[in-house]
Amino acid sequence: PVGVRLSPEYPRQWIPGNVKNRPEDGVTLQTQVPFEFETELFKGRAVIFLRGLDNTPDSVFKGKARAIQFSVQGRFKRPVFMDDLHFGMSLARPLRHLPTRWLLNLCTRVVRSLGAQYSMDLSDPTSARPYMLAPIALAAQTISCAAPGAEPDLTLTPIEENARMACLDGNGKEMSANERRRKLSKIIRDAKSARRKAGCGDLNPGAANDGRVPTYDTENVWTFSFWQSQIDMSKYSVDLGVGKFDLVPIMDGQPIALLCQTSDAGEIGFRFEVWHERLLQRAHAHRAPDEVVSRPPRDLKAGDDEGGRGQGLVEAPEAAS
Repeated sequence: PVGVRLSPEYPRQWIPGNVKNRPEDGVTLQTQVPFEFETELFKGRAVIFLRGLDNTPDSVFKGKARAIQFSVQGRFKRPVFMDDLHFGMSLARPLRHLPTRWLLNLCTRVVRSLGAQYSMDLSDPTSARPYMLAPIALAAQTISCAAPGAEPDLTLTPIEENARMACLDGNGKEMSANERRRKLSKIIRDAKSARRKAGCGDLNPGAANDGRVPTYDTENVWTFSFWQSQIDMSKYSVDLGVGKFDLVPIMDGQPIALLCQTSDAGEIGFRFEVWHERLLQRAHAHRAPDEVVSRPPRDLKAGDDEGGRGQGLVEAPEAAS
């Protein structure tokens, strides 16, 4: 009952044309096996493991509470400041059928507490465009920075490899994911404070370019891995400890999207939608955009606009697999 695809409203990402068994619509993605993708900011591979499906590999979730495990691996096309790249979710429409106000406030406090260690920025759940985003350097449970050819296997257990991240001052030695997160959090926090003291306010990190925060370079292969146990994609429900909630009426036809974008939302690292078949009725009721076309590969030829802006749009899927 679950399907995954590239977000069609973001034509700045595509599946390369030379990929074997490339889907005809150019957006449908496989679960439980690695797939290739490309954006204007990043090129690489990803794998999305979901618990509870017919093709779920037992080895991924055995002995673990997690309901989803997700990894992205590849190289950046330009250096990106670590405080300018965020991971999370951002919706185009409001949430519907929310719990009562007191329970909603309680759930919000739970989510904020869970996201505090990642410096998560969380909107009010009643916002017209709800979001929750955190620097991907802090949100990722593990990060690997490896030389090309030495990157980890995406189908195996994610590992932390940060010895090549000079900004951590580890003298070429590995450190734990928690220590990496602690050090990067301090760097980002200190940079934000210094900019405010300098009268820059909350300057967009991508525009700051003041050398206070290190970058993701273009030479190394970067692997970001995430997992969580609260959201069960096979049932499209969430368990926050204070209650279990069906996400289908709440999302109002909008899929949960695994999103990585710059602070100004001008560029994306990736945006993968995870659909459930029970979402489709409300999704088709909104029917946006109206014109339905397929997504050709962007790399047909240099400068060709066919696979990029303006035409890379498809409707919500007719059926999830």
